[in-house]
Amino acid sequence: MNKILLLVLAALVPTAFALTTADTANLVFLKQEEKMARDVYQVLHAKWGHPAFANISLSEQRHMDSVTALLARYGIADPTPVQPGVFTIPALQALYDQLVAEGAKSLQDALAVGVLIEETDIADIQRLLDATRERPIRRVLTNLQRASYNHRAAFTRSLE
Repeated sequence: MNKILLLVLAALVPTAFALTTADTANLVFLKQEEKMARDVYQVLHAKWGHPAFANISLSEQRHMDSVTALLARYGIADPTPVQPGVFTIPALQALYDQLVAEGAKSLQDALAVGVLIEETDIADIQRLLDATRERPIRRVLTNLQRASYNHRAAFTRSLE
């Protein structure tokens, strides 16, 4: 009887550390991708003063906080550097450098960078959604993707 009760209870209690290697890597990547967006928007706001960059960079910080909470929930070490514009993932470092340089050319280019970042986020988040079964992760990803659609729309309106 005790074994049956334990099996039933084990099935009802979510496992906090049952993440796949892919889920773990994806969460670490997502945290730095959200940081990359925030950091680019902060630089572009300082350069151009457009309010979309200020507003959306605050939203990107909330996205980072949501992913940080997932990392903590699953006991995943967070290698994300605190310094603005610094990343441990080489592809994100290169993308940050490229987007800041592109956005410095003109306000039009900066707004186009915003659209590109959000389109990239939407696609990456969809890839992560397709790769996970974890409900807490799916919930956060769905919220982040919805926000990215809104951010893209804001940058697109500003471009028009």
